[in-house]
Amino acid sequence: MNPEASLIDSALRGWKSNVDRTTKLFGALTEEQLLEQVAPGKNRLIYL
Repeated sequence: MNPEASLIDSALRGWKSNVDRTTKLFGALTEEQLLEQVAPGKNRLIYL
């Protein structure tokens, strides 16, 4: 595998890993938790 392909492969594996962790984190939250404000007057988790 050439260096460019190796770099692309590494970046894609890292991206997929981050997406999987984020999905696991937010997937465990209830609808009520997603609708809570992050801070007074700030966006809710569902929008972030």
